[in-house]
Amino acid sequence: MIKKNTFIAVIIMFASTFGFAQTKVGTVDINLVLSKMTEMKQVQDNVQAYTKELDSSLQVKLNEYKTLVEDYQKNVASFDDTTKKSKEQSIVTLETDIQKFRQNGATLLQLRQEELMRPLYEKIGKMVEQVAKEMNYTQILTFDGNHLAYYDINHDISKAVLAKMGIKLE
Repeated sequence: MIKKNTFIAVIIMFASTFGFAQTKVGTVDINLVLSKMTEMKQVQDNVQAYTKELDSSLQVKLNEYKTLVEDYQKNVASFDDTTKKSKEQSIVTLETDIQKFRQNGATLLQLRQEELMRPLYEKIGKMVEQVAKEMNYTQILTFDGNHLAYYDINHDISKAVLAKMGIKLE
């Protein structure tokens, strides 16, 4: 009899432990939330302004390069060897500078965009955390429409996060 009671107690203990260990997993569509945030307009405007700034800087370098090459081609016959080598080196140096600027431009733009987006992601993160706690979720996965094999719309907290942020979804 004691063994039977012990066995039942062990089964009850396992069942209750298993019951407490269950998780509630939800999703949030970050792209949807971002698209509805009014702050996104300012981020986009800032990124666009920075893009124009980078383009303008590149254009200055390209104009300088064009001027150097035209001057070189026009006056090459009158240059002595030292001047000729100096002018050629200036052109090569500027070509290299332009190539580096082009390569780094995309990286600089990406870094600026990430810098501007960071406060929005932090704001969303805080709201997701609050909503998840209020709705007793143990895990929230980000969803962008492409990276989950399946999700149940009933466990998508995107609308709740938007509501918590004071944003109404049409």
